[in-house]
Amino acid sequence: MHLMLIPPILLAAFAVTLAGLWLLDRRRLHLLPLAGAFAGFGAAILVQVLELPPQSAFSSVVSAHLYAAGAALLALGITWRSGRRGIPPPLLLLPVVMVATLAWFSYVDDRLLIRIYVLNFGLGLILLAGAWHARRLADGSLAERALFWLLLALALHFFPRTLLTAGNIGSRISDPASFGGTDFWVLTMYAGAVFGVVIGIALVLVTAADLMAGLQRERDTDALTGTLNRRGLDTRAAELLEQPAQRPIALVACDIDHFKAINDQFGHHAGDLVLERIGMLLRTSCRATDLVARIGGEEFVVVLPNSTAEEGFELAERLRRLVAETDVSRGPPVTCSFGVAQLHDLDRDVWAGLQRADRQLYAAKHAGRNRTIVEALDVAPLPPGTLLAMGGAPRLVAPALNRRQS
Repeated sequence: MHLMLIPPILLAAFAVTLAGLWLLDRRRLHLLPLAGAFAGFGAAILVQVLELPPQSAFSSVVSAHLYAAGAALLALGITWRSGRRGIPPPLLLLPVVMVATLAWFSYVDDRLLIRIYVLNFGLGLILLAGAWHARRLADGSLAERALFWLLLALALHFFPRTLLTAGNIGSRISDPASFGGTDFWVLTMYAGAVFGVVIGIALVLVTAADLMAGLQRERDTDALTGTLNRRGLDTRAAELLEQPAQRPIALVACDIDHFKAINDQFGHHAGDLVLERIGMLLRTSCRATDLVARIGGEEFVVVLPNSTAEEGFELAERLRRLVAETDVSRGPPVTCSFGVAQLHDLDRDVWAGLQRADRQLYAAKHAGRNRTIVEALDVAPLPPGTLLAMGGAPRLVAPALNRRQS
C-alpha cells in the first residue's frame, strides 16, 4: 500500500513545482492548468488506491471526475503553451461525455468492463484533442518538440493499454475488489505514474527554458519602446553576421527631429510617449527578420538582412512618411531624419556600417531634417527627393523633399 502512494506524491510535487513557477512569473498562465492537471491525476490515483469514498460506484465516479479534469487541464495547459488562447470545445465536451457515461455504467447499468474502456478511451481522446490543438509545438524548439511527442505518446498509450487490461483480467472482470488487486492493475498504475513523471520533468525543463528566455528578452529589450537595446542588437547582429546567406545587409539610422525641444516644451512624459510610439511604428513596419533597436536617447537603428542600400532607402522613406503622417504626440507634428548605408564585406561588425549610416543621418539633419540620405550606390537613379552622399559629403541629385507642415 505504501508503494502505491508514491505516484500521487510525485504528481503532487510536480503540481506544487509548476504552481511555484507560476508565482515567479504570473504572465505564464498556462502553468496554472498544468499544476491543476498534476493535482487532478494525483488525487484520482489516491482515490483509487485508498478506495475513497468507500462505496465502489461512487468512488468510480469521483476518480473519473478527477481523471477527466486532469486530462483536460493537461491538454489545455500545453495548448496554451503552444500560443493558442481560449478553450477548445473538445476539451469541454469530451470530459462531460466521459463522466456522464461512467456514471451511467456505475449506477444504472453496473458494467466494470465498459467503465474501463470509457475511462481509458476517454482520457486518450481528450489528450489527443490537446495534442492536435498544440501541434505547432512539433515545429518548435527541441524541448517543445519533446513535450508534444510525449503528450501524443501519453494519449495513444491508453488505447493498447485498455485492450491489454481487458485481456489480462479475464474472469475477474466482474469483481471490482479483485480487479483492484491484480498485478496488471498495479503495473498500469505505475505506467501512468511514469508517464506523469516524464511529462512533469519535460514541463519543468520547458518552463525553465521559457523563464531564461524571458529574462534574456528583458535584458536585451528597451523597456520603453519594445525594441532591442544595444546589448540585444550586439547579440542578434553577431548571429546575423555568421550567416553568409543573410547578405547583403542594409543599415538604417533614425533620429527624432527637435527631440530636445519636445522635452523642454511639453515635458519628459510627452517625450517618452513620442519614443514609445515611434518604436512601435518601426517594429510593426519592419519584417520579422529585421532588427530594430534603440541605441541612444532618441536614435533608432534598423538592420535589414537580405537587403541592399537601395531597399534600405525605400524602407527609410516609407518610415519617414509614416512618422510625419502619424500623430505621435500631443504637440506639433513629429518628424525623423534617416541615414542609410550597406554593410561592407570587410566590416567586422555591424557598428562599422552603422557609423557610416550615422554620418548620412547627420548630413540629413544639416540638410534640413525630415529627409533621408543614403550612402553612395552603384545602382539605378534614385527617386526624386533623394540626397546622395558621395565620399561622406551629401550631394543633391533631385529637388529636396519639402518638410511636411501640419
